[in-house]
Amino acid sequence: MFGPISHASGTLVGAGASAGGRAARNTRGAAAAPVVDLGVTGIEAKGAEFAARPLCDDEIVLFASARHPLARKRRATRPDVEGERLIVREETSATRRLLDERLAREGLRPPLMELGCPETVKRAVAAGLGIGALSRRAIADEVRHRELAEIRFPGFPVRRRLHSVHLRRKHLTRTMTSFLDLLEAAVTEPSRRGSR
Repeated sequence: MFGPISHASGTLVGAGASAGGRAARNTRGAAAAPVVDLGVTGIEAKGAEFAARPLCDDEIVLFASARHPLARKRRATRPDVEGERLIVREETSATRRLLDERLAREGLRPPLMELGCPETVKRAVAAGLGIGALSRRAIADEVRHRELAEIRFPGFPVRRRLHSVHLRRKHLTRTMTSFLDLLEAAVTEPSRRGSR
């Protein structure tokens, strides 16, 4: 979803979390570098050098093409899921790490296809190459347009909290603080609309 946000020549520049295919580790690593001021990650940054700020709650869901037979099932079964190729993010992404933990906890071992960013995962699933696992926020537009559909399955969704992260020693300018406020408002507004 999100990733490093650099501050170059006084301008905040956003970058996708999948940039370069190194997501969660790179978000924290980039935040530790002198060229990046802010990052957003799905796993809270550990370490005294980081300051983390909760942004919003998020959920990792299983999904399929809207034309897939599992899209029409009331609830998928274990054989349903293990009989499908599961298309996932790269191992270093926060989404993948949390997904792997949940699969291990549930004792699930579907065959995996690893892709480097959410867009390629969605395209592969839409093309019928398997089912996917991503943030509900990442697939919201495609679900709304009936291109993709969530799969109901025990143990899912995987709930997490998204955090902004920056170096504790880094002074946040008024512009950066305002940007974080806008980002927080933007990510919480869809969930407010959905609860009405």
